[in-house]
Amino acid sequence: MAEGEKKGFLARFAKIKHVEWVILAVFLAVILLIFLGNFTENEGEEESADALLQYTEALEKRLAQTLSSVTGAGRVRVMVHLESGVEIVPAVKTETEGDRSVTTVLTVGGKPMILREIQPRIKGVIVVAEGAENATVKVNLLRAVATLTGVSVDAVQVFTMQPS
Repeated sequence: MAEGEKKGFLARFAKIKHVEWVILAVFLAVILLIFLGNFTENEGEEESADALLQYTEALEKRLAQTLSSVTGAGRVRVMVHLESGVEIVPAVKTETEGDRSVTTVLTVGGKPMILREIQPRIKGVIVVAEGAENATVKVNLLRAVATLTGVSVDAVQVFTMQPS
């Protein structure tokens, strides 16, 4: 920016009236609020995604540990596919006045009171095991996963692990 352009810009900046300053301040405040609002929403989504990932990893680890105990299974790796995230059921109070009902979420300390958390439904499971080439071991792993997770055997696949 040339020296003359700088002076012209500063001169225009100095001529701004009081009302224009207020409009500029409101405009900047709105932009700031929009930015901060999006930031906090994404933060909650990230926390939810992290919690779901931790739940999935813990479930996979426990399944792998249990399945590796099956006779002949050897090393086992498990991948679980979940249908959705955790469903939270809040406590609510419904008041009826005439023909109108009003339902409000009960809070404790400003946070919703949670009645229960419904864990995500398992949609499918893949098991990779060293001993899965043996038909008996494969069937035992399949039945164990179905029993532990509550999914049908159609939603479980068992594969032989590649030698390392």
